[in-house]
Amino acid sequence: MKQKKMYRKVGMRTSIVPALIILLFIISCSDSGRHNLLQYSMQQILQSDWRDYASDKPGFGGGLAMQIRSPGCDCFISTAMGDAQDYSRFRCASTTKTFTAAAIMLLHQQGLLDIHDSITAPIPGAGVPYVPDIPEYDIPYKPQITIRMLLMHRAGVFDLANTDIPEDKGPPYGGQNYIDHVKDSDPYHQFTFDELLGVVAAYQLSDCAPGVRYQYSNTGYTLLGKIIEQVSGQSYNDFILDNLILPNGLIDTFPVKNAHQTTLPWPFVPGYAYTGDALIDVTEDNLTANIAEGNLVTTPYDLALWCEKLMTGDAGLTTATVNLMMAAAEPKEEDSTSLYGLGLEYIPSLGWGHSGAQQGYLTNMYYDFGKKASCVLFANVWDVSDGLTSLEAQALFMRQTNKKITAQLES
Repeated sequence: MKQKKMYRKVGMRTSIVPALIILLFIISCSDSGRHNLLQYSMQQILQSDWRDYASDKPGFGGGLAMQIRSPGCDCFISTAMGDAQDYSRFRCASTTKTFTAAAIMLLHQQGLLDIHDSITAPIPGAGVPYVPDIPEYDIPYKPQITIRMLLMHRAGVFDLANTDIPEDKGPPYGGQNYIDHVKDSDPYHQFTFDELLGVVAAYQLSDCAPGVRYQYSNTGYTLLGKIIEQVSGQSYNDFILDNLILPNGLIDTFPVKNAHQTTLPWPFVPGYAYTGDALIDVTEDNLTANIAEGNLVTTPYDLALWCEKLMTGDAGLTTATVNLMMAAAEPKEEDSTSLYGLGLEYIPSLGWGHSGAQQGYLTNMYYDFGKKASCVLFANVWDVSDGLTSLEAQALFMRQTNKKITAQLES
């Protein structure tokens, strides 16, 4: 009798096992099906939006690609971008600033610098200032500028990359963009931090007094790159490689160091400029004037992984440090819903991260805490058919498409 009962119990268990296997298989297939359906839906939005955007642009080229990392979808989608994959390289432009900000905050976290210090203050324990006491760094308002202001684009540092030197400054560079002028005469010119800040100092250029307002400045991040070198004793490029890129497994990401590194290693996505009359390949470029503010080459996969690890406190910065970077955020302009903190930007419906624009490439990189989603959307063409007006319209279009696609993660 006892044996019979035992047999029945064993029989019941053995009949349950295959049923559980079948149930788990159904659930697994269902999850896979939902993932595939979600990816298909996102792909359709990307294709439809890009088709509509390009419909009135004869001869337009390039496309869109997006990497998504979230619990419900880990995928790569693209349209009109040939055989682009999640490991295809491109220039990620000002998303580089998140690496620079992370490097500064890592040094702050380690007690090797204090972001509240003036850039003329002595480096803790070193006895030398954050910025060299030489003529090349005698920029306007120097003693009043803090590291924190530089991170937030509120230091008033003249943006040498995007602004022409005023005509009244006279020859040889008055009325010209210094970087463009030099590259036009020598495409392989090796720019340096000392040279770039030296131009600002020589002409006594400034956008405004420190702390007055938000004023985006690539050159402000050039100055942060120099501070990283002063504090760490390493070159900027080596410091971010050793402390941020390699430790986080970003195996296809690297900083451009040399003026002759004008091409991208295969596989890569070419970059274009659309003028309205022609589509021009602008992939090759000298990025040594952009070190610390836009000189990284990466992939959609690596950049999405970086954004996720950075924002979740898994990139070498503690959660407390990342929270400090976000808590400092202030509106870019009065009544603006977009915020900028310590190297991090907040855009409603997209989240925290950064955007980027380097000739031929436009990038959005954001992390949404609610969806636990890291998303990178980039285009490999600049629409300059109407100058900056059309380029700004393209950036706005991409932001709207980004929102539409990430909204699918809620369903």
